[in-house]
Amino acid sequence: MKHLKTNILRVGLFLTLLLSAAVSFAQVKIGNNPTVINPNAVLDVESASKGILFPRLPLTATTNPSPLTAHVAGMQVYNTASGTDVEPGIYYNDGTKWVRVGAEADEVFIYGPGAPTGSCTTGTIYVDTLEDSNTEGNTWSCVAGAWVDYVPKPAPNTTPFYLAKSTVDAKGNKSSAIYRRGFVGLGRVTNPRASLHTEGLVLITRNGQTHAGLGNGTHNYNGIVNYYNTTTRNAYIAVQNNSASPNLYLSKDRASSGDVFVRFAMTSGGTTQTAGSITRTTGWNISYNTTSDGRLKENVKTTHYGIRDLMKVGVMDYNYISDKKKEGQTGFIAQELYKIYPEAVTVGGKDPKVNPWTVDYSKVTPLLVKAIQDQQKEIESLKTKLAEKDVFSAQEVAALKDLLRKQVAEKAASAK
Repeated sequence: MKHLKTNILRVGLFLTLLLSAAVSFAQVKIGNNPTVINPNAVLDVESASKGILFPRLPLTATTNPSPLTAHVAGMQVYNTASGTDVEPGIYYNDGTKWVRVGAEADEVFIYGPGAPTGSCTTGTIYVDTLEDSNTEGNTWSCVAGAWVDYVPKPAPNTTPFYLAKSTVDAKGNKSSAIYRRGFVGLGRVTNPRASLHTEGLVLITRNGQTHAGLGNGTHNYNGIVNYYNTTTRNAYIAVQNNSASPNLYLSKDRASSGDVFVRFAMTSGGTTQTAGSITRTTGWNISYNTTSDGRLKENVKTTHYGIRDLMKVGVMDYNYISDKKKEGQTGFIAQELYKIYPEAVTVGGKDPKVNPWTVDYSKVTPLLVKAIQDQQKEIESLKTKLAEKDVFSAQEVAALKDLLRKQVAEKAASAK
């Protein structure tokens, strides 16, 4: 009995010392390097070959604390069950509900026509994009392999937008017209300088379609793209319209003579000037103009081109290889014209479908005018020569007539 009491006293003393140390240090190290503890940690766990095994228990719903008796902020467990909106995985409690760790990072957005059906992958969010659908714009999230209505976060008290024709904040309104005062930047634009300022694409076409093909007429649907390449700084506007309607309308109400529809301008050496324009003249007439102001020109002299050059130009009948109807056309071959009159030709690249040689037929006009002038000079010269021949012939005829009269008179005198 004496030994039993002694042992009990020894155990009590050991537990007292252990608890005193724990209270004094208020830190616990488990695993490797037990004497090295992070000064900011109450519990420091270190291992190169083992992990932490969280309490494994079945949750029933994110809003239900069960099997706990209440929501406890900071509580962390591994859920083993699939419920209304829970599935196996690590969850923490924020004081009002269970939240799955990493759930937001796993979300994948997809779009489709109409409401979603069938099984799905947890973490996927589906948006109905079918026009005129009863659920167009509605969103579903996939939970435990099934689609459930997506419940967004409560609308904020204020947003950057007003409801149309009012100063009432739009808040969570998803369908009414909205507006805002001030500039709006989209994409990479952090310093907008216009009512709508974006760096990149502005696309108008059927939902779900890209801009590819709008520039060469191969897109599945008609559309418009305002393209800006953020790397090369290239920009263009492409319009595809497969109907008989025009791709572009330029109109004026009661336009006056000289009013400009389109102006072409270029900058060279820091100087900007108009290179051409499309203007209204009189009545229903339109002029396509190329700048030719003498005040903008220098080194002016008569061209060396003329009728001899024009006579070398081959005028050909042909059809385009890509034309299935094989409709005949008449015109020039750019490479051949370039050898005679390069001013009207733009040299192309290796791929004729992408960068072909081209001819500006309007630039052939100066050659035609000069050839006509040369030809007219020759005509005038020939007319002068023919006139001289006509005068000489008249003199000869008069002399012959005089000679005949003399002969007739002589015969008449001898007959008497």
